[in-house]
Amino acid sequence: MRIAIQAENLVGGANFHHAGVGRYSYSIIEHLLRIGDEHEWHLMTTNAFEVPPAWASRKNFHAKGIFKKYRIWRALQRTPYLLRHRIDVLFVLSGPTCNHSLFKKA
Repeated sequence: MRIAIQAENLVGGANFHHAGVGRYSYSIIEHLLRIGDEHEWHLMTTNAFEVPPAWASRKNFHAKGIFKKYRIWRALQRTPYLLRHRIDVLFVLSGPTCNHSLFKKA
């Protein structure tokens, strides 16, 4: 299964994952990657986030930087990416969500 995780609250810095929603998102992604070797993961986050080497070294992991300036542009640029990579599931931890007829709703 191809799973995209949108986590715009992940940012760079040495202590970014020690508190708040950033920590929550980081922990969820860490655990999903540990248990999901059979899946293909696509992380969509801002360019300020430095992907941990343990994530980047995985063959089934891809990172996509999202242009953060305008909320509408973030939503618009996400849709072609999801369609191009034939994403099965979009898991939104933070940022604008899609409400589009091309995507199945749970």
